[in-house]
Amino acid sequence: MDSSASADAVARLDELTRKLRRECPWDREQDERSIVPHTVEEAYEVADAAHAGDDAKLLDEVGDLLFQCVFLALTLEEKASGSLEQAIRAVTGKLIRRHPHIFGSAEAETAGAVRRRWEEIKREDEGREGIFHDVPEGLPALLYARKVQLRARSVGFEYPDLAGALAHFDDELRELRDELPLDDPAHESDACHAALDMLERVDALNQEREREASTSGTRFVPIKIGIGINTGRCTVGNMGSDLRFQYTVMGDSVNLASRLEGQTKAYGLPILIGSRTAAAVAEQFALLEIDSIRVKGKTEAEVIYAIVGRADVAASPEFRSLQDHWAMLRVCYRKQDWTGALKMIDLCHCECERLGLVGLIDAYADRMRRLEQRSPTPEWDGVFTAETK
Repeated sequence: MDSSASADAVARLDELTRKLRRECPWDREQDERSIVPHTVEEAYEVADAAHAGDDAKLLDEVGDLLFQCVFLALTLEEKASGSLEQAIRAVTGKLIRRHPHIFGSAEAETAGAVRRRWEEIKREDEGREGIFHDVPEGLPALLYARKVQLRARSVGFEYPDLAGALAHFDDELRELRDELPLDDPAHESDACHAALDMLERVDALNQEREREASTSGTRFVPIKIGIGINTGRCTVGNMGSDLRFQYTVMGDSVNLASRLEGQTKAYGLPILIGSRTAAAVAEQFALLEIDSIRVKGKTEAEVIYAIVGRADVAASPEFRSLQDHWAMLRVCYRKQDWTGALKMIDLCHCECERLGLVGLIDAYADRMRRLEQRSPTPEWDGVFTAETK
């Protein structure tokens, strides 16, 4: 049969379908949802005939399935959402795009190469973020599993035998175990040590980058980070929706840690920690009580602390002196004695310089000059309300 004869046959089938739609009570009542079960049934009958090797039966069932496709296209046309012609043009364009080795300059010497390129183009066409995006959920379980396996095979997950698949599965399971949240009795101190380690590594990186900038004659811009640490109950695991799904952590304790990270800029400090964390690590680190603050999203005040260093810093004369002067500064601050507080800032300045806390001193001096010009009400509780996250 030549192409014109095929076109004429499809046109006659289309005309017949329209007549049934107009004149047959059963056909008039159908829509795309009610007709789909019959479409699925016909598809299975096509598959059954093909597997049986019965060509006559296959020919008959292909005709039945074609009628289903024409009927569905007609339901789209009735809603002004498409037509049989549009469906044919769309699939024609799709097949041309996905066979660049036939209709373009690409090369594909094997069926495997064709399949991989097909999946690549399909992902581009559909804007898929991953290989399993848009796998039809209505597929029967075995067909769904096969579809998923084919998608996985397109990116290299293909094994010669069961042993290869099981070995890869064991590797993935081991990685999963490594990432599971494990009980850590010293999680507060481990987090604080990790934060200080991060700062040391960033400092080393900045020194290296500064040398490179000096050698090349380019402007050096240091990398700066802020770290917020808090302790409390939270929810850990895979969470989200079909649009956004990821392994994450959620809860009020997490939100506070995030707000503390955001406040590091305001206080000129690289690390801020919450009061529960501070209580757990007070004997192991040099901690300085910075402020009592209401962060965005919370009404209760939180006492926050800076990690100035590890135990060796905590034992140093400079830090002990700073603790005393800083405690007096905080007393003056809460009493709204701005003159006394500013004097204490002068006393703390040298110690803060040696301990890398100049940003904190500048932030407090600026705040108190503003408060001195516009003093809060007598009912003021000394809590600072953060205006930003």
